[in-house]
Amino acid sequence: PRPLPAAGAGQVCSATSRLLIQRPIYDAVVERVLEKMAAVVVGKPLDAATTMGPLVSREQQERVLGFVERARQAALDVRQPAAQADGSGYFAPPTLVLGDLEGSEVWREEVFGPVLCAMPFESDEDAINLVNASRFGLAHAVFSADEARAAKCADALDAGVVWVNANQILWPDTPFGGWKASGFGFEQGAEGMAPFLRRKSVVVAPSPAPERGYVAAW
Repeated sequence: PRPLPAAGAGQVCSATSRLLIQRPIYDAVVERVLEKMAAVVVGKPLDAATTMGPLVSREQQERVLGFVERARQAALDVRQPAAQADGSGYFAPPTLVLGDLEGSEVWREEVFGPVLCAMPFESDEDAINLVNASRFGLAHAVFSADEARAAKCADALDAGVVWVNANQILWPDTPFGGWKASGFGFEQGAEGMAPFLRRKSVVVAPSPAPERGYVAAW
């Protein structure tokens, strides 16, 4: 799967922008992510060669680049392997931030741009605690060849949506919404229809009805 959504330049509410990697495979996964990022072509959306376009505004560009610059100032390892975009535009390069990220601004906040943070973890419990410490809880993804292990982790995560061995997949009947500071209610599926319905309960007692007429009480 893509390490970050190239479409939308990371401006996606469900963008999985924090990556926890089990330590034995950490270096190999980081290398693969950098290879994927290096292949991203940042440019104008109407250019057929472009695989990632600009940010939505100058303000958003300044905000995203500000997160990256402050990460550098905090002595975090900032990697930007893709070529810079040609020409003017509100572009931001795909960025990978490594290092001791726990508690850092770029890890703690929502950048809403093409910035991915990655850290290693030792045990599943450590990873779950790191994830659930966030005040956000919209969408997470778990990848593992061990389906039972992945399902156990998915059950433990505080989020409205958890993908297992997939990412950014939804159907019209899949409820989509967040927990904690990530949203108000759900859309799609039966849960998404519920706010538009007026509910009514009719309770029928088993005793026989009056022989004549009816009785109403309110």
